[in-house]
Amino acid sequence: MLSRVSRLLVTCWWAMTAQGGIASQDTLPADCWIRDATSSGPNTLWVLCEQGWLLHTADGGAHWTVRHVPAAGGLRAIAVVGSDYVVVAGQGGGIWISSDAGQHWETVNSGTTRRLNDLYFVGELGWAVGEGGIILHSRDAGRTWRQQPTLVTVPLEAVFFRDQDHGWAVGWFGTILVTTDGGARWRVVEGPDPTARLTGVHFSDPKRGWVVGVPATVWRTDDGGLTWQAVRVPLTGWLSAVRCDGEWVYVAGDELLMSRDGGRSWSVIEVPVDEALIRVAIEGGAVWVISPRSIMASLDGGQSWARRLGLGLEGEVAEPGRGVEGEATEG
Repeated sequence: MLSRVSRLLVTCWWAMTAQGGIASQDTLPADCWIRDATSSGPNTLWVLCEQGWLLHTADGGAHWTVRHVPAAGGLRAIAVVGSDYVVVAGQGGGIWISSDAGQHWETVNSGTTRRLNDLYFVGELGWAVGEGGIILHSRDAGRTWRQQPTLVTVPLEAVFFRDQDHGWAVGWFGTILVTTDGGARWRVVEGPDPTARLTGVHFSDPKRGWVVGVPATVWRTDDGGLTWQAVRVPLTGWLSAVRCDGEWVYVAGDELLMSRDGGRSWSVIEVPVDEALIRVAIEGGAVWVISPRSIMASLDGGQSWARRLGLGLEGEVAEPGRGVEGEATEG
């Protein structure tokens, strides 16, 4: 049941999506705390709220659809397999799948009660990581799961696969796991700092990759993750996510970091939000950054930003950014 909600103002700078009205006062939940987001194509974004809400746009943020996930809260991760097939996971080892963009859901037996922190899919092959060093693997788009041996017991925070064989998982105490056979065997490798809490991992190809974490941890590898080098960045504090595309690297945290030369130099990019950033995505020439209450996007490498989604706090209306207010509908 919906609690008292604030009005959602969605902004988008594309002229072709400049139609639509203001969202009604009772359209979207005010208790949405964004935990994860993923893009499945140009102009398309799926946003997961910890409290059990799924927000979806297919037109760059001009309109949003709201679906409810039948979970008791504690959702942490989302992945999209194909155009409308969605997998979410979270507290207590819970996994839910939907084949119709969130209109209907099926609860899946994951085989664990440990919290799952991240998901990643390559086609119908999927991996989930979480507390106690657990890694789960699915070969059928998330319908069934089995545990893979890892030989670690620390919490794992993030997982990424470049293809069906090459994958990496990271977590607390500088933990980095590497596989070259889809997770049948995971190898533990050492990083520069065994005290770091690693929170994000991404590879631009099977050899070149990045991990980030706390405090202000940025490491780079050029040999598929077998060895890592610490990279100095002009930022201290929390770093939560990384995305790379060739020599371009974006790191989200208390602020947004950007490198155009493979990490040799960095710039701090000003994003007009008052919260730490939890995710960053690169899709179709656009850079999207996500905070617990906002989604911003840039088409010019971070020089200018438009607010695609802004959730009002404690009943207040979110400030619109540049562009045109969009509308949201509840499913």
